Amino acid sequence: MQLSVALKKIQQSPELTGLFVVVLQGYDTPSSFLSSFYAQLKNHNDLTFLDLATSSLNDCKAHLEMSFLGQRRCYVLRNLSTLDAALTKKWNEYLQKYQGPHTLIFFESQGKTPRGSKVPKPKKSLWKDSEIQLVIELGPFVDIPSYTELFTFFYSVSVDKVFIRTLFSQQQRLLLDDACRMMCYQTVVGRNGSQFFEQWYTKLVLSEVSLFSLSQYFLGRNTKLFLKQWKACKDDFPPEFWIAYWSEQLWQATQYISKAKAYGIAEAKIGQFRLPFTFLNNDWQRHSLQSLSKAHDALYSLDHALKNSGGAYALELWYHKFLQVR
Repeated sequence: MQLSVALKKIQQSPELTGLFVVVLQGYDTPSSFLSSFYAQLKNHNDLTFLDLATSSLNDCKAHLEMSFLGQRRCYVLRNLSTLDAALTKKWNEYLQKYQGPHTLIFFESQGKTPRGSKVPKPKKSLWKDSEIQLVIELGPFVDIPSYTELFTFFYSVSVDKVFIRTLFSQQQRLLLDDACRMMCYQTVVGRNGSQFFEQWYTKLVLSEVSLFSLSQYFLGRNTKLFLKQWKACKDDFPPEFWIAYWSEQLWQATQYISKAKAYGIAEAKIGQFRLPFTFLNNDWQRHSLQSLSKAHDALYSLDHALKNSGGAYALELWYHKFLQVR
């Protein structure tokens, strides 16, 4: 069930009456969304959290299958996605047969948050909407209508249309968690909205388009466009962020090239959301595994140097060396 429809269903019956299993399906773990969602449910339900990473299935059953004087609880099952395959299978078998007396809520990961305009097809799920199950599909991105619906669901204050209009003038859509964080700021900035966007917005949310383009130009070794894009966004985050980001990009690129050479492009693209489309289709041929590995090693040396009072221009020098390799 799409998120907007699910929110209306919950607003009509906030006690989740008759529902025994509620599944939230999304990318990565949208912690800000989940925090706001659980806080809203807590207004109408007795909410209890169970950490499946530290509690055995049998221990959890003692809570999930017993009710004191018919009292019903909502149990949030945390870290289901982090369990190993064998334990995940046992939990799924249990949850598929669960019919009360309580309501169980958990998050099911659909993989990494995609970058760019293409959203991958969700993986096949074990769960289906029914009278006793509610499956909520959390898309990776939020636009103006869905942002407004979420804000109305989470907060009792009136919707500030000026704030929302200004927010989405920065970019057409936001990642789900970024949108939920912006809602927190929206409730407190008041008349200081313009000052917030001028001084803080770019430090809190990096434009998805900017980041995607930056990676595209970098891995495509398009020096002119990369440097132009880099100049526009380099001050939005500290060097530690950029080192972590490029480390991941190089790792993903290395894995992709290795699979492409061994099994072909079609196989290498499966489950790949983090790299630019131009790299996946053509630019990967510009690189060798050896050159990417060397760049990755140099990045870690750079990280060590920065943490030990290294030069401020070390990252720019690393860019220059990478972009000049042919």
